[in-house]
Amino acid sequence: MPTPQSPPSPWIKLCGWNRPEVLSEVVAAGVWPDAVGLNFYKPSPRYLSPDGARDAIRRLPEAIEAVGLFVDTPPAEIASSATALGLRTLQLHGDYTVDDLTALRLFQLIRVYRLAGNDLAPVAEDLRACERAGVRPWRCLVEPKVDGAYGGMGEVGPWDVLRSWDASWPPLILAGGLTPENIADAIRTVRPWGVDTASGVEVRRGEKDPARARAFIETARSAL
Repeated sequence: MPTPQSPPSPWIKLCGWNRPEVLSEVVAAGVWPDAVGLNFYKPSPRYLSPDGARDAIRRLPEAIEAVGLFVDTPPAEIASSATALGLRTLQLHGDYTVDDLTALRLFQLIRVYRLAGNDLAPVAEDLRACERAGVRPWRCLVEPKVDGAYGGMGEVGPWDVLRSWDASWPPLILAGGLTPENIADAIRTVRPWGVDTASGVEVRRGEKDPARARAFIETARSAL
C-alpha cells in the first residue's frame, strides 16, 4: 500500500487562474488537474476578483476543486468570501497565527511555508504549535522564500531536504519552480503527496498557456 506521502499519482493543482476562458480550454481538452487555485491577493498579476472567481468556478467540472488563495487577509473576511463562493479549501500565505487557523478550522487549510534555506526546523516548530492548539492543517505547501514576494517566483525548492518530510506531519504539497520539464524529476525525488505550479505553465507572468498546463498534468500523472 502506498503511504499518504507518496500516492501512485500526485494530487495536482494549477494555481493563479485569472482568465476563466483559458481554464475552459484546458478542461475541454480532457486533461484535468485535481484543483485550481484562485488568487485573491490584489497585488498579484494573477489576482481574480470575486466576480471572476464565480465565473471560473462555474466553468469547472465537479471533479476539479477550486482552492482560494489568501495573503494576510483577516480570517473573518476569508470565511465570508469563501462561504459566498462555496469554497471548502483555503491556501494561506503570510503571517497567519495558530489562532487564525483555529478561526478557520471549518475549512480545509493548506498551510504555506516559505523556506529561506534547507532547514525544516521552523516547519516542525509551527506544526507543534498547531498540535498544541488542537488545529492541524489539512496539507502543507512548501516553496522557496523570495523576499518581497508571496509565491516562489519560479525558484526551485530544496528537493533533497524535502525528501525527509516527517510522515507524521500533514502531507506535503511541493511547489516552487515546477515546470513540465522538471516535474517528473521533482516527483521521483521528493515523492510528495501533491504538486502545485503557477509560473511553470505560463507564457508570461500571470498568463497561463493551455499547452504547457496539459503537458504539466500529463507528465506529473505518469512520473511514477
